[in-house]
Order: sequence, then structure tokens, then C-alpha cells
Amino acid sequence: MKKNFDFHITNRKHYLKITKNQETICNIVQHKDFLKFYFTTDYKSILNLIPNELIQSKQIRDVSKIGHWGTADTEFNVKNEKDLDYAIKIFEFVYSTK
Repeated sequence: MKKNFDFHITNRKHYLKITKNQETICNIVQHKDFLKFYFTTDYKSILNLIPNELIQSKQIRDVSKIGHWGTADTEFNVKNEKDLDYAIKIFEFVYSTK
């Protein structure tokens, strides 16, 4: 089944911002070897979407109380294609809440 998404991508100086109806869904920061996705959702609300080993390896964390680029609360580091699949799942979840 094909999913239709209606979102807008804005290129900021240090990151990409993805919005739906002027509400931020996520910010993406490019690093040399990986991408950081910052999702605008509560950290605890997406823990059931990803495997426990990614939580334990600190690939996902709550950044609501620390400084970072963007306006989101949950950081997810994407290092390979499998991680990207989880990032897409999280994106779909956050998109559905906006």
C-alpha cells in the first residue's frame, strides 16, 4: 500500500527541517559518517518502535534538556540502512501525530 506524505523540507545552515502544516516533524543533521535525526516527540512514546539493542547502545536518547540544533526532543543516530528503516518508522509515527 502506497503512503502519501505532505511535508515541507527547509534547508537551514546546519540542518534540514521537515515540517507538516508548519509544525516540525524532525530535523536532520549530517555528520561525516552518520546522520542525526531529531524527532519532535516524547522519547518514551517511540521506544516500542525500535529494538532494545539500539536503546542500550545509546543510538536513541532524550535530548529535551540538553542543547542541540533544532527544536526536537528525541535524537536518533542513523549509521546504516537498517537504522534508516527505524528512522522511517519513527518519522511515520511522528507524522501521524501532527
